[in-house]
Amino acid sequence: MKNVRILLLVLLAAAFAGCQKDDAGKTVATQEVSFGIELVDLDGLKSGIVECQTDIQGNMLMPGVVEIEITNQDIGLTSTFTPQVFMLGGKLYSQAIKLTPGNYTISKFLLLTEIGGTAIMAIPDEGSEFSQYVTNSLEYSFAVSAFTKAEFDIQVLCFEASRYNEFGFTWFQPNEIVVKQQCFFGDLCVKDPDDYAGSLYANQVTGLQIDMPAIFKIIVKKDGVEIPYSPFTNATEEAGWGVGAPVCVQYPDNLSVNEVFTFDLWILVRVGSDFQYKYFH
Repeated sequence: MKNVRILLLVLLAAAFAGCQKDDAGKTVATQEVSFGIELVDLDGLKSGIVECQTDIQGNMLMPGVVEIEITNQDIGLTSTFTPQVFMLGGKLYSQAIKLTPGNYTISKFLLLTEIGGTAIMAIPDEGSEFSQYVTNSLEYSFAVSAFTKAEFDIQVLCFEASRYNEFGFTWFQPNEIVVKQQCFFGDLCVKDPDDYAGSLYANQVTGLQIDMPAIFKIIVKKDGVEIPYSPFTNATEEAGWGVGAPVCVQYPDNLSVNEVFTFDLWILVRVGSDFQYKYFH
């Protein structure tokens, strides 16, 4: 009986020791890391270096996310994170990301209005023209410790796509968007002008004629999807109901991608006893 009790105590001790070893041997898988973001005001340093982007009301654009490219130097693994950005106490902060304890470098820190949106703030690369205006340029190094939530303060500058070389961003490819314009005009020939009595053509200052300026609309599509402000038409009093000026359509063409624009021509004609826009070309 005594031997059984001794054996039982040994087993309990071994089990307890095993549990303690498991607890002691546990490692923290990840730690939360966030960034406090200070926008450097360059007006006090050198006026006109770079302008902060604004909306149509003149308000400075604010970031919604930050795109961070981080390399774990211990294992040579590079990852990209896009945490949201929020304002607290007049300062910008990123939401926390999770990293395993180790040594890291940041090779990209780009603040955007939204994921895939407009880039508006950034950390310049080391050795670039603008790197002198921030405390730490890229690549920025930091370490993550076990059991410690980390917050790192970084400085950024307002960013303009046209100034990417001065940030040292050789990887940055700005989207060159050109507003293009096409103008259309033409005449409508009819057999009997009286057939168009009561139509919009009767509003023309030249009156109903056998040969009249055509009233029409242009539907503009990009890659099969109608663009904003389409259709464009001269069927208004401001446009003279087609008299005196062509219909000019404007559309934004992104030169960095292959976009296909189509222009559908619809002319106002008599159909039976009614007047309708008919697709012509």
